[in-house]
Amino acid sequence: MNRVEIKNPNESCSGTKCIIDGKDIPNVISVDFHVGVEEIPEFTFNTAGIPDIDVMGCVVINPLPTNLQEACRIVANELKKHGEFYDTFVASVRSSIHEVPEEMWSGELAEKIVKRISGEE
Repeated sequence: MNRVEIKNPNESCSGTKCIIDGKDIPNVISVDFHVGVEEIPEFTFNTAGIPDIDVMGCVVINPLPTNLQEACRIVANELKKHGEFYDTFVASVRSSIHEVPEEMWSGELAEKIVKRISGEE
C-alpha cells in the first residue's frame, strides 16, 4: 500500500502537490478518490503524460492523451458511441460554416468536416 498525500500550499488551492511515498508526481491534472466501506482507498491520478515513478498497490495512474493523434482517436471513439453528440457536433459545424456563401458548400460538407476532424476520412 502506498502513502498518498495531496497538499494545498495556500487557500486558493493553486500549486496543489500530489505525493506518493514521498515522491512528487508531476503534471497531475486531477485526482479521483474512491473508498467504500471496508475497502482500501483508491486514488486515480489523471496526468498529462506518464510520470516517472515506480508504484505498487492501489494507486492508478491514468495518463491523458499526450499528443493530438491520441486526442483525435478519443474524440472519434466518443462520437461513435454517442449518436446524439455526433449529431450535435455536425449541427454545430454546419452553423459555423453558414458564414460561407451557400453555393460553396453542400449539405454533406458539415458531416465531412466532422469525419475528417475525428479521423474517419
